[in-house]
Amino acid sequence: MNPTCNIKRDEPIPAERQSFEARIELKAGGCIEWVGPLNATGYGLFTFKRKQRLAHRAAYALYKGVLHPDVCVLHQCDNRACVNPEHLFLGDRGDNARDMASKGRQWVQKNPEGRPICPTELKARGQQHGMSKLTDAQVHAIRIRADRGELGKQLASELGLSTSLISQIIRGQIWRHVGGPIRNQQPKDTYHD
Repeated sequence: MNPTCNIKRDEPIPAERQSFEARIELKAGGCIEWVGPLNATGYGLFTFKRKQRLAHRAAYALYKGVLHPDVCVLHQCDNRACVNPEHLFLGDRGDNARDMASKGRQWVQKNPEGRPICPTELKARGQQHGMSKLTDAQVHAIRIRADRGELGKQLASELGLSTSLISQIIRGQIWRHVGGPIRNQQPKDTYHD
């Protein structure tokens, strides 16, 4: 895999390593990216010891040693597809939450009093959000095309999105930080006798 990896396994698993290494690709910056299947949030998936696991956790277990299920494997490079063991480090859930917040990718949750747990300036928005299906450029293009008269239904069908999501983008209810023309809410016609 990586000649600088410090392999610390008592019992090598050549078949699993071979299968794992068939799904990786060296990238600039030293990242070794997973090119196998990904989950919905962009993390690699790998069947390891007869269970489907996150590829970066499997990489840590294969090349660094045994991994306890309650321990988080974090990325120094902040590349979800990276499985380079030299870019991975261990932490607890608190470390993982602080790491996400410092990189601006956390979900902002509220405490029982309704106050944000993490400051809003650290809130991940748009394409930086882990669940985002669109890029900022795509949102901008949607707004421009809608402003030119394309129907939201047509855009939704073409992009595989719901019409309500397209409508919220066009009206600026979501993705407010992205430029492009915002369509104001049209006042509803009133019925007069």
